[in-house]
Amino acid sequence: AGLEGVDPRTGDWGDIIVGVDGDPVRRLSELTSAIEKAGVGRTIRLDVVRDGRRLAVTAEVGDVGALR
Repeated sequence: AGLEGVDPRTGDWGDIIVGVDGDPVRRLSELTSAIEKAGVGRTIRLDVVRDGRRLAVTAEVGDVGALR
């Protein structure tokens, strides 16, 4: 089960990322710093709130520039 985004039909929010590798994140700048610190190719744990419940999702850090 990956990350869930905003539902385009209802506008309901999807997952809200609240932590990376056990460290809390409260701002987008904290999230991007944690992802950059982890580095491309590393698997990280994202702590998310989904439907009012907290859970962990793993993701591999990718290089957006490589997708072009």
